[in-house]
Amino acid sequence: METAKSNRDQLFDQFLEHLSSNDWRDLSCTDLAAKAGISVQDAFLAYRNRYAYVTELVRRIDGDMLKSFDPSISDEPARDRLFDVLMARFDAMQTYRPAIKSLTKAAKKDPDAFPAFDGSVSVDG
Repeated sequence: METAKSNRDQLFDQFLEHLSSNDWRDLSCTDLAAKAGISVQDAFLAYRNRYAYVTELVRRIDGDMLKSFDPSISDEPARDRLFDVLMARFDAMQTYRPAIKSLTKAAKKDPDAFPAFDGSVSVDG
């Protein structure tokens, strides 16, 4: 039995879909709500602005990375643990690669749009 997606999940799916083929500058919270079939009021309660979607993206990547955490690595040397964490992060990011690439491109064009991101990190390739 399939459960209905929450408003947040439906909106986030629309966010990812938008960034897979459109520019960040063209992102409209109102359009995402319409495409998800959710009222603007309910969409606003889920995500107050378009930056909230980026925060959610980072939260989901963090969550996916932490799901793969293996507590047994705590006895490994620090270098090995760091490598495992970095690889888990890269693996977690793969699901969201088109969105990350779109956001990276937008940040390079307009660094002021993402004050916490200086554009020095890229997922080009």
